[in-house]
Amino acid sequence: MTAENGIAALAVLDAHGPFAAVVSDQKMPGMDGLELLEKVREKHPDTVRVLHTAQTELSVAVSAINEG
Repeated sequence: MTAENGIAALAVLDAHGPFAAVVSDQKMPGMDGLELLEKVREKHPDTVRVLHTAQTELSVAVSAINEG
């Protein structure tokens, strides 16, 4: 299943989840990928979370590992 943004992704998870995995882009309107994956971790801790990004900032990768 797909969603156009983080808020829609959370709605899909609530309606049809949990899923085995969630893949999120870092740059999304309304909610970035890190925030989405952190919320997924809180609601569905057994779901594998993957952050996809073209950003080269190390801090984004570290935050993804530690928070999402």
